[in-house]
Amino acid sequence: MEKVIIIGANGFLGSHLRDELTIKLGEENIYSLVKTLLSNQDIVKNQYECDLTNFYELLKSRVSILFQKEKDITHIFHCAVYPYKNNPDDFLYNELINMNVIRFWKEYFPKAKLITFGTDASYSDDKFEYGERHSENHYLDDQPNKAYFHYALAKRSLYTTLKSFADNTDNCLKFLHFPLISLFGPGFRKDDDHLIHSIIRKIYIAKNNNLYKATFGGDGSQIREIDFIDDVVENVINLSFDELATELINLGSENRETVQ
Repeated sequence: MEKVIIIGANGFLGSHLRDELTIKLGEENIYSLVKTLLSNQDIVKNQYECDLTNFYELLKSRVSILFQKEKDITHIFHCAVYPYKNNPDDFLYNELINMNVIRFWKEYFPKAKLITFGTDASYSDDKFEYGERHSENHYLDDQPNKAYFHYALAKRSLYTTLKSFADNTDNCLKFLHFPLISLFGPGFRKDDDHLIHSIIRKIYIAKNNNLYKATFGGDGSQIREIDFIDDVVENVINLSFDELATELINLGSENRETVQ
C-alpha cells in the first residue's frame, strides 16, 4: 500500500491532491506535513514554526521522532511554493524551500518518489509565443518568460537539481516534475492569482461595489491554456504511481490550435 507525504497540503493544488489521495489510499496513509508537525508539540509549538525556508534545520534532529513508524513512505508530493511577487525574492525563497525538501527526501526517504511542480513560464518567451511551450525538450532553452522570470528560474533550478541527484547518486532516486499551466476549479482562496480565479474575483468586486465594469489587462488577443484542477490531479496521481513515467511530463497540449 502506498503511503504519501504532502508538503503544501493547504494550498489550491495540494488540498485537491490531498482529498483525492485520501479517497484512493485512505486517510491513514496520507500525511500532511504541517498537520503532522503540529500534532507533535515536542517538535513545533505553532504553525509559524513550520517555515519551509528553515524546514531542513527544523527536522534534521527530529525526523526520527516524526516518522519513526513510517519508514515505508512511497511518495512525497511537494506542492509548497512562496507566493509570486515578481521580484528576486521569488527565486530566493522558493530556492530555499526546494533545496530543503530535496535534502529531506534524499537523506530520510530516498526510496520514495518525489513529485514536484513547475510552471510553463519556465519556457522561453519565444517558445511560449509560438506554440512549442509544452514540448519537454525545450524546458531549459534560453531564458524563462520575462513576466515570471524569478519564479520560473526557481522552478527550473528545482528540476535541474532533481535531475542531477537522480543521475549522479547510487540510491536510484526517482522523481517526477510537472510544469503546470494555469489551474482553475473550486476551493480556491479569495487571494488566489490563478488566471480564472483572478477573473472571477475582479468581476465579483466590480459587481459588489456597483462598478460599471471590471478591468482586465491586455488587448483580448492573448492565448492562454488553462486546466481544470480535477483533470490535473487525476493525471498527476496516475502518472506518479506509474513506474514507467518519465522524469519531466507536461500535462498541457503541444498544439497551439487547441488553445485558441
